Amino acid sequence: MHCSRHNNMSLLWITGLCVTALVVVRISNWWYRWSNPKSNGKYGRPLFRTSILGVNTVISTDMDVNLDILRHENEYFNLSYPDGLVKPLGKESVEAGKPD
Repeated sequence: MHCSRHNNMSLLWITGLCVTALVVVRISNWWYRWSNPKSNGKYGRPLFRTSILGVNTVISTDMDVNLDILRHENEYFNLSYPDGLVKPLGKESVEAGKPD
């Protein structure tokens, strides 16, 4: 009877360690993918896609690309703000910055 109890506790510990290991691997994988987003070829190295604002967003880290975007505002890109930004700032304050 004592041996059966010991085997059950060993099995419980082994199962717990396996589950913990799987959780750690999954979190590590998620963290790696989050910190190293894929570039699918449409964008160059300084551009990456994310949904950090609650909608699909392209982020640029290149100064020349950012200057080109600002120079051609409302020509190549539609100016819009995600709800996650409009709600805390207020619709009036966001629309005040839009060109006519």
